[in-house]
Amino acid sequence: MFKKISQVTVLAAVFSLSSQVVAAQQESVSAKTLAVQPVKAVDVSKGLNDEKASQSLAEKLEALKSLTAHFQQDAIASNGRTQSESGEMQMKRPDLFRWVTTEPYEQEIVAHGSKVWMVDRDLQQVIIQKQDARMANTPAQLLTGNARELLKQYNVSVYSKDRNEKYTLTPKADSDLFEKLDIDFRQGRLTSIELSDSLGGKRRILFSEVKENGQVNDDLFEVKPPKGFDVIDETRG
Repeated sequence: MFKKISQVTVLAAVFSLSSQVVAAQQESVSAKTLAVQPVKAVDVSKGLNDEKASQSLAEKLEALKSLTAHFQQDAIASNGRTQSESGEMQMKRPDLFRWVTTEPYEQEIVAHGSKVWMVDRDLQQVIIQKQDARMANTPAQLLTGNARELLKQYNVSVYSKDRNEKYTLTPKADSDLFEKLDIDFRQGRLTSIELSDSLGGKRRILFSEVKENGQVNDDLFEVKPPKGFDVIDETRG
């Protein structure tokens, strides 16, 4: 019997994976506690929607034809326990996404078209899943999909100061993925994404060495399972 990948980065999870996989990841969060800088929150009423803010965010996201960056992701549970991960990511419109964790473990997640590949080198395992319709309106797809259409699913507001903008998104319909999503731009450049859930947990992703709209080869999003790896293709049948 094949092992399932035990830990999945949430940015990639909300891009394409099932809630069951996300739940399995949450159960395996380490108890290691790290110091995380506080984030200034924006208080947004669920009934409030700023059309100008939504249009401004759509324009920023649509202008991102490609993106490469290093990331640090801090997952903070409601009891204060924290897990930190780091690595690199690449995205390219339309619908190409790659998320590679290098610390504290090695894992690669690639979304390409209608499928997503999860490569775990520690387990020597590859899982292939479909990106089902239920997951179509998810925050990471704002980076690779039709941002203007996807934003119709959210109430949007913005806090701006000195060319720094924090956009806050709240789902118009009930969502089991997140309660609030913050997207930060500094001097026009994407710097962080933070997700908050209804149980008081948070995930903050900080981007560094960001390169926008550079050349990103499509070959990066092709996955060839290494020799000897178990391949679990859940898209068949």
